[in-house]
Amino acid sequence: MKLMTLVFSFSTAAALLAGCGGGGGRSTGRPGAVTTVLAQNDPLEVYAGQCAPVEGPYGLPSGASTDFTITDIDNTDYMDVGVIDDAYACNFNYAYGAVLDANSVSSGDDNLPAGNYDLVVRCTNASYPCQFRVHWTATY
Repeated sequence: MKLMTLVFSFSTAAALLAGCGGGGGRSTGRPGAVTTVLAQNDPLEVYAGQCAPVEGPYGLPSGASTDFTITDIDNTDYMDVGVIDDAYACNFNYAYGAVLDANSVSSGDDNLPAGNYDLVVRCTNASYPCQFRVHWTATY
C-alpha cells in the first residue's frame, strides 16, 4: 500500500511555473537544461523500521541535479530520505541530498554521476508506518 503528502520546494515551484516537466528549473551549468518531474505528489507508505526505494529507478546523466520534497501526512513520522544509486539499495552512505530523522523535508543535490537512481525512505518510527507524499524532479 502506498500513501503520501504535498510540499513544494522553491525549485519545484519554479519548474511548475516554467511549464510542468520542461524548461526552467535550477541551472546545472548546462545550457538548455530541462527539469523533468519524476514523481508528482505521489502518496506512499513505508512500514516502521523498514527501508525502501519509493520511486525509481530513473536513469540520470552525469551532472544532473535532483530536488525532492517529502511531506509527512500527519506530521508525526520520522524518516531518513535520500537519492541513492540503485546499486546501493538503502545504504545512506551513498545518498545524495540525504536528510536523516526528519518528517516533512525538502532537499536535493547537484552534479550527480551518471546512474540509475531511486528516492529512498527509511521509516525510523518504532511501530507505526510512515505515510507521506513525494514530489521529485531532476534537471539535466
